[in-house]
Formats: sequence, C-alpha cells, structure tokens
Amino acid sequence: MACGLHRGGSMRLATIVVGVLTTVLLLARPAAGLTRGELVCQAAIGKAAHRFLAAELAAGERCRIEAMIGRSCNPGEQAEAREAALERAIRTRCYGVTFANLVTGGCTTGATNVDDVVGCIVAWHRLLVEQALAAEFGVPVE
Repeated sequence: MACGLHRGGSMRLATIVVGVLTTVLLLARPAAGLTRGELVCQAAIGKAAHRFLAAELAAGERCRIEAMIGRSCNPGEQAEAREAALERAIRTRCYGVTFANLVTGGCTTGATNVDDVVGCIVAWHRLLVEQALAAEFGVPVE
C-alpha cells in the first residue's frame, strides 16, 4: 500500500486532519474580525459543500458506469435529498450569521440568506461534477 497506509487509512487520516483543523479554528482568536459563530458557519459551509460535491460525483459516476453496461440510471434520482442535506447542514450552523461578514470571493459574496448560499453551491458544484465526469467518461448520460 502506498505510503504505508492500509485500505481506508487515507480517508481516516483526512477525517482526523479536518477534525484537528476545525478544532484549531474554533479555539483560535477570530481572524479578520469574524465572530466564533461566523467561523463555525464558514467551516460548516466548506464541509457541507464537500459532502455535496462527493455525493454528486458518486451519483454521476455510478450512472456513467451503469450506462456503459447497458443499464438505465437517473443521476438526479436523489438530487433533492442531496440538496436538502446541504441546506440543513448550512442552516443548522449558520443561524443568525450575516453572510456578508464571511470570507469573500465565494458563494457567500452577495448572499443574504441560506437559500442564496445553497443555490450558488449547487450550481457551481454541479458544473464541476459535469466537467469531471466529461473528463473521465466523455459523453454525459441522457
């Protein structure tokens, strides 16, 4: 196994690293004038967006593989559930946060509520997934 990691070890290592970084962020003095709640929200947006992206990519890959072996598949089958999970994760951790105060340059720029942030993340991440799937598999599933 590469780098001495056993199967699944890299995922556990990544989980530990994310946990440590989150703890450091929560215990550190707020940077750039962010409150603790804003830091928690910013981290939650990143984590939720990562989970959404991974789930979207997995669904798209599954359907591309199913199509290659002649089976039908709907990559959007669980799309609403994935969006709801994203929205729930952000809404839970960002209650009362003013999105304009968060790190700029991403989906919080210009956002006034959770729906704005979620809509932006969904649009951008689905575009990224389609680009990745096109690079891996070529023609999209109809």
